[in-house]
Amino acid sequence: MSRVNPLLNFAEKLRMRHYSIFILIYALIFVSFLIYFNSKYGVIYDDTFSYLNNALVLSGIVDGINYSISPLIPFLTSIGFRFYVGEIVFFIVLGMFFIFGLYGMFLLLSLRFNKNISFFGMILFSLLNIVFPWTIIGIDIASVSLSIWTIVLVFYGLRGNSHLLYLVFPIGALAVLARYTAVFLIIPLLFIFLAHLMENGIKRYEIIKTFIGILLGLLIIAPFLYHFFIDFKNPFPFLQIAKQATFSTSMGTEDPVDISDKFYYIKNIPKYISSQSKNYFDIMHPSHSNTNLIAYLVLLISSIGLLNYIKKLYSHIKNYKKTNSRLKFALLILVTIVFIVSLFSDVFLFVLPVTFLFVLTLYYFLKDYNLKFLTIDLTMLLYFLIFLLFQSFMGFKVDRYFITVIPAFVYILILGIQYFASLFNNLFSNKLTKKVLPTIIFGFLTILMLTSFIGIYSLDLDVPVNNNIKKASKFLKVYDSNYSSKVIYSNYKEPFLWYLKTKIISGYKNSSSFKELSSDELISKNASYYIRYNSSFRNKLYYEKNNSTFNLEDFKIIYNKNNIIIYEYK
Repeated sequence: MSRVNPLLNFAEKLRMRHYSIFILIYALIFVSFLIYFNSKYGVIYDDTFSYLNNALVLSGIVDGINYSISPLIPFLTSIGFRFYVGEIVFFIVLGMFFIFGLYGMFLLLSLRFNKNISFFGMILFSLLNIVFPWTIIGIDIASVSLSIWTIVLVFYGLRGNSHLLYLVFPIGALAVLARYTAVFLIIPLLFIFLAHLMENGIKRYEIIKTFIGILLGLLIIAPFLYHFFIDFKNPFPFLQIAKQATFSTSMGTEDPVDISDKFYYIKNIPKYISSQSKNYFDIMHPSHSNTNLIAYLVLLISSIGLLNYIKKLYSHIKNYKKTNSRLKFALLILVTIVFIVSLFSDVFLFVLPVTFLFVLTLYYFLKDYNLKFLTIDLTMLLYFLIFLLFQSFMGFKVDRYFITVIPAFVYILILGIQYFASLFNNLFSNKLTKKVLPTIIFGFLTILMLTSFIGIYSLDLDVPVNNNIKKASKFLKVYDSNYSSKVIYSNYKEPFLWYLKTKIISGYKNSSSFKELSSDELISKNASYYIRYNSSFRNKLYYEKNNSTFNLEDFKIIYNKNNIIIYEYK
């Protein structure tokens, strides 16, 4: 037996190496294509310009940082900007995080499923309609990739390789710095440690290594907190996120991202899996497109499988020799009722601890039934609930915010598909067939998702706004070679700041009214130029709403093409 074990370990390492190579090849091809695509069409999403502009500030090219933007990705991009300033630097930085995240997703799924299922699950994760458009143009995927690794490291750290515990909180800190919403990752982490305590007890060396990891995490985040305190007088700007989610109130029906419907994300889940996009806007905002039949098929298969999972769980508990006390059962019922009632509240800070208590009580009730994957299953359930409820309680909704839920959503989706495949076990007596069937089902669904992905990117996409902004910026550079020394205002400052590589000041009086500065106000601020994006959407935010028009009587128009107007002080 002693001779067999090393051979088995070697075979497993060799097999894992093969999967690692396949994942790397797939990830490189996938990311390279997305970099090519986005380089071809350029940046179109407003927030992407904000990330790029913060990178410009951090690299010392322009002034005026946006403190609402999580700093990690702009900081890393700014390092690249010291060698070359261009959008491709940003794309490459995010692409590297996505490759890192894909491998992490494979390892996360491997905690529960076999290698074949984990591999196909990783591919399905990358092909989700809410994931691939944002892979290299937004900070969400980078934060999710780091969040995935945080969960992976804590599980592997508590299951044998305790040295990994040193890395849990440093990686978690980076996830928060990549996107502030990752701060809620502390809830699943706390659950994992408590479950480990109840199941195995916490060993002294685990406490020491975890504590050192926490200190390392604080060391990583401390310079950023200090910077926030010095420049912003607030070391914890990300705590405003929780404040925003405390009450699910609407900020104005004109804003399409401002929806107080708590079921917004749940309703759009099919579209986040696969949708029929006709243009660039549909790709970036799946909720505005039509659901692809592939999404319904995936959800149907997974839902049937999850019902089978619950059925098997119930049968296991029912037939188990040891039973729980009535007190435990009564406690579970009580906490479940409180959890359901809390969902009708408008206060997320009340729902948060109740959700944690609900999942922890569920674990306490089920832990004596010898369920092999109980901890990982409930961890991903808690992960799913915490981030879904947080986003649902926010007073404004944007499709890409659902990306924070995706790791747990994919885990649950894969769990359902696996248990769907197990429904056919009784139809086959051959063990090999039973083993291969789940792989066949996953492979079939992956091919369907891949055809949807190819179909979307085979469209002839037109993004005129981006090209028009480039042309207007080029005009101003030629018109006034000293433009960078002038005071410039704009109602669409982020893209113009990026293309002009100089400080642009917002032309709005404040972000809540969307009223632009008047001619006299611009003169008092020594404005030389005012660049206006004259879109119908932006006009609706204030002028059409108040039956007024925009006018700068003391400025002359030097450029007026494609809804972009450049005013110069007379």
